[in-house]
Amino acid sequence: MNHTDRFNYWPFQYKLCRAKVYPFTTVWVKETFKLLSKESQQKYKETFEAATNAIMKNIDLLLDDRYRATAQDSGA
Repeated sequence: MNHTDRFNYWPFQYKLCRAKVYPFTTVWVKETFKLLSKESQQKYKETFEAATNAIMKNIDLLLDDRYRATAQDSGA
């Protein structure tokens, strides 16, 4: 979901989470690095991307496990 100053997606995300149909939601926040040097920006970016990749791999595994469990329960 795209974060803008005009819209607030929190109620929609909360409803998704409470419904337990799709418990993973995220927002996109545009942030500038005005206070950091170019070297600090690059280091922060690399660290953030590494952490994000690790998390996404775990989410993929979790969703795969969930899909397999659902498929086995339905007899597919």
